[in-house]
Amino acid sequence: MNICKKTAYSTKEFADDDIKRFQKKNRINKPTKSYLCQRCNMWHITSNNSVLFEKIDKLEKENYKLKIDIKQKSNFAINNKIQILKIKHQKQIDNYKQKLNHEKFKNLKLLQELNNIKNKQSL
Repeated sequence: MNICKKTAYSTKEFADDDIKRFQKKNRINKPTKSYLCQRCNMWHITSNNSVLFEKIDKLEKENYKLKIDIKQKSNFAINNKIQILKIKHQKQIDNYKQKLNHEKFKNLKLLQELNNIKNKQSL
């Protein structure tokens, strides 16, 4: 059931075919454009180009705003993930440095013990 009063077409192709059919007829007001209706989600045809241009302009502006909004949100999300990864990686680096320092300390102690043993043997 169509909620619009205009003739509804299920596809753009069917609407465009009907425009071609009307172009061949001897009419003063011939349809020139097909458009997807926001109310019924069906295709209609129109000869009123100004209305279509206003709708197209409005939709293009909304589309542009949405693209900017998506880009800003995705940039924020990406930057947020980068910061989280930096923190995570810095923690891992700090852990490795701590382990490395611990190993160095253990090796230094072993060297000192070896030197002590050598010194005792040389006496």
